[in-house]
Amino acid sequence: MSETIQCSAHGESHKAYVCKHLVGEQFGLGFNRETPTKRNPIPDAWCDACEGCRVEFGGWNEDSERYAGISLICAACYQRALLCNQKTAVTLDELSSLRWKCGSCEEWHTGPMLNIGFDHPRYW
Repeated sequence: MSETIQCSAHGESHKAYVCKHLVGEQFGLGFNRETPTKRNPIPDAWCDACEGCRVEFGGWNEDSERYAGISLICAACYQRALLCNQKTAVTLDELSSLRWKCGSCEEWHTGPMLNIGFDHPRYW
């Protein structure tokens, strides 16, 4: 079985599996997963609501998996979901001095990068 898929946005990429809630333009839903390893660098991921369901049903089973609606996405879409939904202790105000170079316009910007539609942001 192939470990890659063809993504309409990113081309050929490694497979990744996430709950249906993390697919698309979602933000701030939480991002739960096992710790990535060399053997499994892209572990399945699910949002906080799915985590609550998983705990309520005593783990992953028919009911919690039906709620999660596991979906296949590419590795780049997975990374975007991670960036958009992972909760951290850092606030936007604390990121105001962050400096990054835009991969599209090649100019330097400051502050948090809230639109991650760029292919390759570079941080320094």
